[in-house]
Amino acid sequence: MAKQGLFTSRDKTRLGKAVAKLEKRNKIDLKIIPLGGQSAIGVQNCWLIIHKNFQVLLDCGRKIANLRNYDKGVIPDHFNPDYSKIDFSKPLYVILSHGHLDHILGLVKLVQLCEEYKCHVTIYSTGLTIKIAKRVLRVNKLHELEALVYDFIEFDTNSCFQVAGIEIESFEVFHSIPDSVGLVLTIEDRKIVYLTDFKYCRDSDPQIPKTSRRFQKIGERNIDTLIVDVTGIIKNGWVNPVSLVTHQFREIFEDKNNAEKRIFITTFASDIQTIGEIAELANMVGGRPVEFDGTTMEFFAQDVELENQDQYTNPPVIFVTGSQGEKGSIPT
Repeated sequence: MAKQGLFTSRDKTRLGKAVAKLEKRNKIDLKIIPLGGQSAIGVQNCWLIIHKNFQVLLDCGRKIANLRNYDKGVIPDHFNPDYSKIDFSKPLYVILSHGHLDHILGLVKLVQLCEEYKCHVTIYSTGLTIKIAKRVLRVNKLHELEALVYDFIEFDTNSCFQVAGIEIESFEVFHSIPDSVGLVLTIEDRKIVYLTDFKYCRDSDPQIPKTSRRFQKIGERNIDTLIVDVTGIIKNGWVNPVSLVTHQFREIFEDKNNAEKRIFITTFASDIQTIGEIAELANMVGGRPVEFDGTTMEFFAQDVELENQDQYTNPPVIFVTGSQGEKGSIPT
């Protein structure tokens, strides 16, 4: 029997194999480069994955500016991700996690650069996100370049597919816009989890058990790298559930003192879920039609499902832009 603290020949063999395996893992041709984002609100969220001869962008955002300026060429380049890190002579792919502008607006500059360098880019995402991304490119008069410079491939919120030999698994996350996903990327023997802009609500929210189980199962897979770029991620506490907000608006709509008044609501225009639930309450509880005012609000209102607004005769509920007091917005 070997003395305690000494390696046997079998131990040395095992250790040598483990070290050799670790050294082999360390030689993988892989780079992960943040091109923007990192916990700020409304900025150019974008991560670059470089593997061998392929480049994959995880999200492609741009710092938020007035939507009226998007097609006027007045957006400074520094509002975009740092595209100088991209080699446009090599294959390029983009995977979008959701349809908020700070995750998709960078496509405008990216497509322009691809046209300039005669490069083609394939963009992967879920149905609603692709719909919004196409609308952004159309507003910027780049829709005629589809198929020539870029194309879209749609995937489901919970699905598996390949991008340039990389195994991708998408999983649904709870966010203020539908069709939001997180990603698990398997590159050779490495596993990377990309998780951006999701929210945990209070314990009473029905999404909590579903989200927790999914995260737990993913965490059991020996993940090598976790990219979490969520606003407020280092803060303790819970996000208030949407049900709390809708309950407060229900009280406003039911208040007889408001019966003859128009009601103006300002919020993030891309908060489609909350806007949709409040709009439904305005119709069903208040008997009020719903209207939208402001360029960005009108842009996203196309994805809020509303029907037969003419049947509601009480004063309207009007959603407007300018929730942060932006200069030139409706409230200012």
